[in-house]
Formats: sequence, C-alpha cells, structure tokens
Amino acid sequence: MSQTTGRERAATPANRQLRRFAAFTLIPLFSTLAALAIYGFIASALTTRTLSQPVPNGITTTGTIVDYRTSTGPKSGTKYHPEDTFHAANGRTYTIFGPWGGHRPVIGATVTISYNPRNPAQAHDLTNDNEWAANLVSFGTVAFLVAAAIAVGTRIGRRRRKRLQESHRQP
Repeated sequence: MSQTTGRERAATPANRQLRRFAAFTLIPLFSTLAALAIYGFIASALTTRTLSQPVPNGITTTGTIVDYRTSTGPKSGTKYHPEDTFHAANGRTYTIFGPWGGHRPVIGATVTISYNPRNPAQAHDLTNDNEWAANLVSFGTVAFLVAAAIAVGTRIGRRRRKRLQESHRQP
C-alpha cells in the first residue's frame, strides 16, 4: 500500500484547483461581503449620531414625546422611534421622529429639539441614549477582527507556500 505525504498531496491537480477557487472566488467574495457589512454598520451608526447632533445654526427648544413606533429584529431586539412635537418661534407646532433607541420612550416626557429657524421641519431630537457610540465601537471591533483574520491567513499561506517551494528545491 502506497502512502502519500502532505507535500505530495498538496501538489495534486485537484488541490491546485481548489486553492485557485478559494483564492480567486471565496476570499474576494467573503472580503467583499465583510466590507459591505462593516460599511453598512458604520454608516448606520454615523447616521444615528448625526441625527442626534444640533442642526447647524439652529435654535434649541423643548418638545414632548407624543407617541413612538417599534421595530423588532431577531438580533437587535426591540427598537423604539419616538414621535416628538415642538413649538417653533413662528408659532406653529411641528412633529418629528427622534432617533431609534433601545429604551422605551415615556409618553409626555420632555425632550430637547434643535431646529432650523428658516425651516422648522428640519429638526433633530437631541435626546438620545447614545447607542451610536456603542455601535461604532462594536463595528470597529468587528472590522479589526476581520482584518486581523485576513492578515493571519495571508501570513500562514505565505509560510506554507515558502515551505512547499523549499521542499521542492531539495533533492
């Protein structure tokens, strides 16, 4: 019975084909999916953060939570979207939605609103539970781990290729 070593198995056409498939199909595919996921997470976190910042050259006033919407996801749990009303300097009452958050809003609670005096419909609810910061940190961690895994995998692959090339050079 003939036994083959790991070096001999590595040189078979089937293994070469599998390596090419992994190198040119799977790795770029998973890298692209990981990059898109990370981009989406960061964009979401930054959007939430932007909506909890004062409107440039805006006026700050108080508003009241009058209602809220909910959204439940399998991984994110229940998120709440408060509906706020406020009175602008022009005497009109406006309704906006605050940023999504993980805490149930209290109907009738006072919130801080920043709005554009020329267009009061452009307003931000500044009362936020700062989930964007936690999201940004967790997404940054995921991005770091994916990059580290790719770097380690690349390093291991280089070492294996170098050893394989050295073994073929020896008589």
